[in-house]
Amino acid sequence: MSEDKRRWKATINHKEYTMIGAYSEEHLRTVSHLANEQLEKLKVLAPHLSETDRAILLALNAISARVESEAQLKKSREQK
Repeated sequence: MSEDKRRWKATINHKEYTMIGAYSEEHLRTVSHLANEQLEKLKVLAPHLSETDRAILLALNAISARVESEAQLKKSREQK
């Protein structure tokens, strides 16, 4: 593992995961917190979904947000 990467043990949806990345502890803690927060919201909004389906929906929402963010960034660069 590279010197600039850190390991972070996170509990997400009552399960422990090890995240590895070149991010600050604050960043990794925030990611864990937001994942748990979003999963809890999905549990309330869609209680009929399984844990797996809620996790997939969370991943799809995150990817969608990233695609939108990248499109906005591209548009902003093109306007300069």
